[in-house]
Amino acid sequence: MKKGTKGITLIALVITIIVLLILTGVTIATLTGENGILTKAGDAKTKTVEEQEKEEIKTAYAAAVTEKLSNGDTSNVTAGELNAELSKQDTQATATDGTKEGDIDVTFSETNHKYTVHQNGDEKGKITGPTNSQGQTPTPPVEEKLAKDVLKINPNATNDYEKSPYVKYNNILCRVFYNDTEHGLQIISADNMPEEVTLGSYDDFEKSKEDYNNAVDILNNKAKTYIKSGDGIAIDARSLGSIATLKDGKFQEDPVTKTEYKNDYDYFSEYNDQFKVADENYIEDGDVWTGQLQKLGLNVTSAWLASRSIVAFSTNADLGVFAVRSDGFVEGYWFLRCVV
Repeated sequence: MKKGTKGITLIALVITIIVLLILTGVTIATLTGENGILTKAGDAKTKTVEEQEKEEIKTAYAAAVTEKLSNGDTSNVTAGELNAELSKQDTQATATDGTKEGDIDVTFSETNHKYTVHQNGDEKGKITGPTNSQGQTPTPPVEEKLAKDVLKINPNATNDYEKSPYVKYNNILCRVFYNDTEHGLQIISADNMPEEVTLGSYDDFEKSKEDYNNAVDILNNKAKTYIKSGDGIAIDARSLGSIATLKDGKFQEDPVTKTEYKNDYDYFSEYNDQFKVADENYIEDGDVWTGQLQKLGLNVTSAWLASRSIVAFSTNADLGVFAVRSDGFVEGYWFLRCVV
């Protein structure tokens, strides 16, 4: 058995990076001003979360009061008693003593919202808030905070170029890629970027293995170099083909943390648990039929997709990264081969 030192490559070591510039948080006054679509969506989501959190506190507090009354105890609920009831719910809420006698503060770690349960006088059972851990009202949604009029859209234009949602970002012409609550507002370079990133080495198996395992991070980190610090526009960046949806307002890093790929072929036994598993994260951005690139009609060619691919046969296993070929078709580009 031997390692594939020659490998297979359809990209001659290097492939032009396109769409390194996919940015979320590029917010637009027309969408995120006081009456903007994204602002309203963000506000609605925030209010929904707040109401849910208040309801969880009310339920826990009522249960704690009921428990005390069943034992003939009419004293105020303690933070410990409220914590005991909160722990029975699917939430990360912690109750502590408030600054005023009888008050209990409840803080939710997921949102950093803090509410106060009042138990004295006419306020018994009243819940106020939320505030954050510093006693301030929570920071508004990022879309509202970073609103800027950056898209150059002219609905009265006579040509598609001026009608389309283009934006200049760091002197790079970009287009809106996604614009919804699941993805946030993402822009993408309108043309192939003159950047090169080398993944794999034609005659270095260990280097290729390392690049395969770290491909998503390598490409995403390259994309992040296009964020211009201090401009107040781009919050994060990712490479095409990585996870497109947001988590806590930021792009998700590579979710595969362990090298646990294995298969049942005898020749591969010495390679088991040395490689990360394949994924299909590229599909949302670049699937040949349903990807966002195709939906927008963007002419993307010769581009890495930050998504790993493995094809195993009885005599060899090819490992690499998905990419858009020069003809626009998407497939795995192999730069690593394990053979009998």
